[in-house]
Amino acid sequence: MNDAEVMALLKISGVKDKYVEKAFLFFREKGPGHAEEFYNKRDKRQYREEHMSLEVLKIYLRTLDNEETAKKVLEIWNESSVIDERIRGDFHTHTEFSDGMNTTEEVLETAGSLGYSWIALSDHAPVPGNSYTLTVEKYMRRTEIAEKVSKRLGIDVYHSIEANILEDGGLDIPEEIEGILDFAVASLHKSYGHSHARILERIERALQDERVIALTHPFFAIDPDEKFAGELIALIGETGKAVELNLFPGYFAGNILLLKELLKPENAETRVILSTDAHCVGGLHRMRLGNFFLEHLGPGRVLNTLDELSILGRRGASLLSK
Repeated sequence: MNDAEVMALLKISGVKDKYVEKAFLFFREKGPGHAEEFYNKRDKRQYREEHMSLEVLKIYLRTLDNEETAKKVLEIWNESSVIDERIRGDFHTHTEFSDGMNTTEEVLETAGSLGYSWIALSDHAPVPGNSYTLTVEKYMRRTEIAEKVSKRLGIDVYHSIEANILEDGGLDIPEEIEGILDFAVASLHKSYGHSHARILERIERALQDERVIALTHPFFAIDPDEKFAGELIALIGETGKAVELNLFPGYFAGNILLLKELLKPENAETRVILSTDAHCVGGLHRMRLGNFFLEHLGPGRVLNTLDELSILGRRGASLLSK
């Protein structure tokens, strides 16, 4: 890729230009295949903005390892100058209460500026000893702030959580937030060295949880695999839940495998959520990449086209299958 294309891809991250320029200079010097050398948490505690910006950009540098994928992402980005107006909100976002770079207020304000009807806040579930995840106290505070800001802005806010699928398939959702949890998304952040069959068993158990509406970024902890994608989409269809097409460019290859399965006649009823997984407000604009998937799937299957999410309301996730 030429310098202009590399810079353009890195800018999709939405982080500040000074960090983008640092990543660009690193790539120009090192070339592909060296993303792990860019930032390996040496300065993790220096301050949040630098740490999270460089972590995000490391993912973008990995995307540049595959020139064909990187060019396709850029092509889609350039073809979609704005977010399709049928997309009414974003299911997966992060705030200052986990590993986001911006405040809850800034996330909601940006969502409003994009013309959304609603936004879901889904910070990471508590992980002991990790300051970049929620605590019950943080969740309560985020909810309080979000309710006040959403009323001022006239945008609906949904109180969610990104729960980890544990080694046994359970979820780490604190009991204390039950009363104010609208829904959860479940994430496979660790493979624990399990086989694909065992991972599917864990996912199946997690999706049986009535609080969960969708499985997020299925290929976070494992490499994209066509056979696994087929088995996964079949499983999600059986549960009546949805699968996330995560719009981080690093997930694009996996998303294409999932899309291929979703377009098969036997999977025609399986629902989809499009998510930016934004860790900064600039990342919310990444929903432009969702236009590509919306065009292929049609609005009837993409839950982001709902003007409001009462159909998914607390304890109502089973309605996805109707």
